[in-house]
Amino acid sequence: VKEVAASKLTGKLKQVPPLYSAIRVDGKRLYEIARKDSDKAEDVEIPMRDVEVYDLKVGSELDEAVVKSGVVNGRLYREAVKAFQAEADAKKSEESLEKDESTKQLANDQGGKKKGRRRNNKRQKEQKPKLFDEQTVPTIEQSKSKLELPEFSIAVKCGGGTYIRSLVRDIGYELDTVASMTGLVRTKQGPFVLDDALTKENWTADKIYEAIRQSQDRLE
Repeated sequence: VKEVAASKLTGKLKQVPPLYSAIRVDGKRLYEIARKDSDKAEDVEIPMRDVEVYDLKVGSELDEAVVKSGVVNGRLYREAVKAFQAEADAKKSEESLEKDESTKQLANDQGGKKKGRRRNNKRQKEQKPKLFDEQTVPTIEQSKSKLELPEFSIAVKCGGGTYIRSLVRDIGYELDTVASMTGLVRTKQGPFVLDDALTKENWTADKIYEAIRQSQDRLE
């Protein structure tokens, strides 16, 4: 992996952006085409773009600052999603059975009662709970920061417009296999680095004002 990344995917490159991106083709954004018609999306010709990768390092351990940022644990996330979906399907099946058993009673409902039930059902759909929130989304712990193939990490220094998802995909292509990005953390943007970011426990007025002042000094 290291040899492929260093020799073929650094420097000035021609890159094909991912299908799920905001780039416009024939006046429509790619993600809109993909969501509307997945079969049609496969035939879309995505224009290549010029990008530059200044440095690309492949590793087997996540940087401490990256772990602290709360990068999502892809494997645990997928497992949690499957478990959530299985539970939702089971509940839906149970509700469907209860609905069938009470069909006669529902058929006898009249006027406002029936309309009221419909409005309540619609309200329940609109208030559907989120799968994860800031506290429950599974993140990588420091003890799990060491990776083994097929998982690996990359540290990239690149120019604007570069898609890291496409870069990971192309690493897979070069190795005659497939690869997908499971987490992304921006560690530096111009003069700003991740280590300088305020953690949630430090979100006080004084520390926020001081961080703003320091940011302004760096931009001068």
